[in-house]
Amino acid sequence: MSLEQIFYLSQSIAAFAVLASLLYLAQQVRQAERVQRATMQQGRADRTSQTSLAAANPELACVLQKGMAGDTTLTREEFTQWMWICRALFLSGEDWHRHRFHKARTRTLWRRLVSSKVP
Repeated sequence: MSLEQIFYLSQSIAAFAVLASLLYLAQQVRQAERVQRATMQQGRADRTSQTSLAAANPELACVLQKGMAGDTTLTREEFTQWMWICRALFLSGEDWHRHRFHKARTRTLWRRLVSSKVP
């Protein structure tokens, strides 16, 4: 085997190694994207379940209903609870908007959030 043939063989092996590493990198990127989306979905589900559980609390459910109805007889404590509930809902919506703006959420999910009613 001549020196030139050894050179071409080594270049072919190097090209194959680069191609294999690019394919491996593409696979890793796809997997990382799936994991990131799953993590975002899990966070959303966790936040939604926590909000639902909080709204199911009889005391907070009463405050939520009064606030949604625009009842002016809210006590200071109820008003503070209402403000914290509204803050939690606002932050959740802001997070969704941020994800939608960066195209991390689909248009269908965004429409579902915007059209949903507060529990």
